[in-house]
Parts: sequence; C-alpha cells; structure tokens
Amino acid sequence: MSSYTKTADVQEEEVLGVVGGMGPLASAEFVSRLYKYFSFGSMEQSAPFVIQYSNPGIPDRSTNFLKGETQCVYDGLLKALEVLYRAGATKYVICCFTMHHVVAQLPSYFKDRIISLVDVTVKSIQRREGKFLFLATKGTHQMKVLEAHRDWDKIKDKVCFMSEAHQEALHGFIYKYLKRGVPPIAVSARVLAIVKQYEVSGFIAGCTEIHLLTSLGRDEQSFFYPYSIIDPLDIIARNPLLVKAQTKAK
Repeated sequence: MSSYTKTADVQEEEVLGVVGGMGPLASAEFVSRLYKYFSFGSMEQSAPFVIQYSNPGIPDRSTNFLKGETQCVYDGLLKALEVLYRAGATKYVICCFTMHHVVAQLPSYFKDRIISLVDVTVKSIQRREGKFLFLATKGTHQMKVLEAHRDWDKIKDKVCFMSEAHQEALHGFIYKYLKRGVPPIAVSARVLAIVKQYEVSGFIAGCTEIHLLTSLGRDEQSFFYPYSIIDPLDIIARNPLLVKAQTKAK
C-alpha cells in the first residue's frame, strides 16, 4: 500500500487501532483497562471505538534490534498498521515500547496518527517532581529509545538507568515470566527489589509487560507504594481524550 487517504464520508468519530501481541497479555490488559477506566454514564455507545490487531508472531524486537536486524520487525509493524487502516482505524497505539525504535521510518500518514508511548512518557516526566528508574528491555535500553526523543535534554536529569546486572535481571523477568503468563504478583517483588536499590521517587514502565505489574494498584493500597509510577499505556487508558481527540486531515 503506497498511499493512505480517507474519503470525505469517513466516520466522524475516532477509531483507535491497537497494535498488540507484543506481548498479547500486555496489549489485552491495555484494552481492558481502557474500558474499565472509561466513564460510561448511561450509554455504552459513548465508549471509545477500538480495533485490536494482536499478532504475537511479529519478530521479537529486542532480539532483532540487538543483532542490527530491523527490517523484519518494521515489516511486521507496517503490516499491522495497514490492516488496522483498512479496518477503519484513525489513530494508533503501538503496545511495545521497543518497537518505537522504528516508528520514525513509517510513512508520515501513520507517524502523524500514532499516540506515541515515548511522547506520553516524556510529557509525564516533565510534569512530575523527582527522579524515575527506567524499567525496560535490553533492546529499548541499548537502542536508546527514550534518549532519542526530541525533548530528552529537558528530562535527562530526572531519569535513572539500571546497572548492567539489574538490566539483565529485569530482562529475564520479562521474558521468562511475564511474557509466559506468570501472574504479575509473582514477579512484582523481584521488580520492587530492583527499584529499592536506587534513590528514586518512582519508576517508568518502559516495557509494556511492566504495564501488567501496574495493575497491582496506584494509590496507598498499591504494591509499589510509595513509589510513583509512569506507565504510558495506563495514562492513555485513563485519558480517553487522547483517543477521541480530532485528528487533523493530512
């Protein structure tokens, strides 16, 4: 598909296309949370229109990026976006932080309509006080997905990175446990133990599997209290205006 246009009679409401499957539990949790947080009022018809494309077969991002092989991953992303486009999506959320490494290569039509997890994260860091530990896969860390953001210089003093040993351990927790369906509560104590090694006020869910852990609460009853959590998927789910805001015609 070489060009992307919408006809004049396209539906007026926004349709959120969710690129999921990376992993499938995390993207399913995002969609579930989006509806759980939504204030329905008296009519379910007022809720966001969501189309989810969940393909766990998209090649692993960290594995391929660390080998310098991006094309197979990019192709999987572009195919997912095109499927969602043909289904009527007008905005897109990519439920994989690492995948944002190749977003800049996308056709402008899609780049202009993606609700970027990196953008949401950076804006949240800017609004908050304190320092935050960046919890991410080795791929996201080594590809410098967060540091590549245009506003990195504005937030770099508020972000803390893990030691190599802790980075390796967290990567293992994500791939050996969370991606394989181990209940988040069984992994949370191990992640919290890492966070406690650093002088931070909170942490950043720089991997969508960490989104599964943030389901354990965000207030005084949270497993992670008193640490503040910046989880871009949770922020999007709690802010339907990000989904339903009008997209400018391109």
